[in-house]
Amino acid sequence: MKAFYHLLGVSMLSINIPGDLPIYPLLFLLSSGCAVLYCVRRRCGLVAETGGIVLASTLFILNAVIIHLACFEESSAYQLSKLVVNLVFLSSSCCLLFALRRDSVRMVSILAQYLLVGIVLSALQVLLLVYSNSLWLMPVSGVTSSIDAYNLFAKSTIYFGTDNKNIFSTRILFFYLSLVLFFRVNGISKNAFMVATVATIFCIIYLQSRTGLLALCAFGAVLAGNKLRIVIVRGGALSAILITVLIPLAIATGYLTLVSIEYFLRGTSFNELSYVSAGADGDGLKARLIMWIVLFQNLDQFNVVFGNGIFHWSYTGLTREGNLHNVFLNTWIDLGLVGLAIYISLLWKVFSVIRPMLLAILAALFIVVNSHYLGYDNDIVILLLMYFVYSRITSINNKNIMCAP
Repeated sequence: MKAFYHLLGVSMLSINIPGDLPIYPLLFLLSSGCAVLYCVRRRCGLVAETGGIVLASTLFILNAVIIHLACFEESSAYQLSKLVVNLVFLSSSCCLLFALRRDSVRMVSILAQYLLVGIVLSALQVLLLVYSNSLWLMPVSGVTSSIDAYNLFAKSTIYFGTDNKNIFSTRILFFYLSLVLFFRVNGISKNAFMVATVATIFCIIYLQSRTGLLALCAFGAVLAGNKLRIVIVRGGALSAILITVLIPLAIATGYLTLVSIEYFLRGTSFNELSYVSAGADGDGLKARLIMWIVLFQNLDQFNVVFGNGIFHWSYTGLTREGNLHNVFLNTWIDLGLVGLAIYISLLWKVFSVIRPMLLAILAALFIVVNSHYLGYDNDIVILLLMYFVYSRITSINNKNIMCAP
C-alpha cells in the first residue's frame, strides 16, 4: 500500500494549495474512499485502537448534521461540509493505517518526507514574502500589530499556504510537531530534521504569529523540563522543588512577559477592555478577551445544551469577528454541551495512549486551540492522525529504534 502513503502525503500537502476552490476536499475524499474500500475488501474490523475514534467521529458528525438541520437559517453548510470531510478522512485513515501497521517503517518514512516537503515549501513561500517586501527586519521593527501583519500578507502573492498568517503559522507548526514525533522513531535523518527546525522557526518568527511562537516555546519548554527532570531526578528534594516550582514559574513568567510587552507596544492599558469595537479594532489577546466577555454577557441568547448551528457566532452580530478564536467556545456555541462533550471525547480517544512527547504536544495544542478557531479544520485533523500513527503503530525500544508491532 505504498501508493496510499503517497496519496495521504499529497492530501496533507494539498491543504496549503491556495485557490478560490480548495482541492484538498477531493483528495481527502479520495483517500477516505481508498481506505474504506481496502478495509471492506480485507475485512478489517474495528478494534480498540480505532473503534473509539470512529465512534466519536460518527457521533460528532451526526450531532452536527442534526443541529444544522434544526438551525438551518443560522448554520453554515460550508463549515458542516468541512467537518464531515475532515472527520471522515481522520477516522478512515486511522483504520487503514492501523491495518497496515506491520509496514510501519516505510509508512512513517514516506509520511515524514511529505511533512518535510510541506515545511520547506512553506519556508520558501515566507522567504519570498520577506524578500519581495524587503521585510528582513520585520521581527524587530517591521509591524506593530497583528492587523498590520494581516494586511501585509493579504496583499502578497501566495503560491503555497494561505494569506492568513496565523492559520499558515499553525499549519507549519503542526507539520513540525508531527515531524518531531517521527524523528523520535527514526523516520527522518538528523540533518533533515535540523533543516525542518530552522525552517519552522524562521517561518513562525517572520509570520509574526505570537500564538505560533508561544506554542512553539511551550513545546520546547516542556521538552527541556522533561530532560532536566531526567538529569536531576536523582538529586532528591531539591530537584523536586526545581521541577515542580521553578520550571512552571519560568513558563508563566515568560507568558506574562509576552502579554505585557504586547500591551506596552500597542499603547494599551489593561483597563481598556471596552466593547466599542467589540474586537474589531483590538489586537491579539485584547480582541480575544473582548469577544469572550461579550459571549458570556450574552449567554442567555444561546442554547448552551444542544447548540445553535454551525459557525453560529458569525450570525449573531455581537462582534465583527466571525468566530471566537477558541475551538472549545466555538464548538460549545455551535453544537452545545452535547457536541462539545463528543468533541472532547474524540480528542481523548486520540491522545489516550500515553507516549513520550505527549505532554509537549498537548502544551502546544492547548495554546493554539484556545487562540485560533480550528475545530472543524484540516490542520488539526492532520496532527491528530500523525499522533495516532506515532502512538499506535510505531513502537520505541530502549535504543530509540522504530520497529513494527
